[in-house]
Amino acid sequence: MRVTNNENQNINIKKRVEKIFKTTLALCPIRDIVSPLLDKWSVSALLYLGCSESLRFNELKEMIGVSPRMLTVSLKKLERNGFIKRRIYKQIPPKVEYSLTALGKGFALQILNLAEWVNSNVKEIARIKK
Repeated sequence: MRVTNNENQNINIKKRVEKIFKTTLALCPIRDIVSPLLDKWSVSALLYLGCSESLRFNELKEMIGVSPRMLTVSLKKLERNGFIKRRIYKQIPPKVEYSLTALGKGFALQILNLAEWVNSNVKEIARIKK
């Protein structure tokens, strides 16, 4: 019996999912940890911070095109979850810079993998959405 590429993918997915659920004490880390961080502002902030050593609040706000309130909410969430660090310089006026932690860099790389997958499948995705 010949196994098709699609069947191989299904087997691989099944094994990987089973491994995840065996190692995570009944809580799904994707739902509990990653999902709240996948809003468009947090993803954009992670990717822009991944392109720089550090960025200031207004630099991020202009790059992303987000309101100050939404950026503040996203940055606090990313900092609370250990994906970015906030460095405050004691000067007048105060200077604050944001940068990715090692965890944030790893997460940004995974988001890039997903973005590359979306780009390579965008025509198929658009066709299905119609």
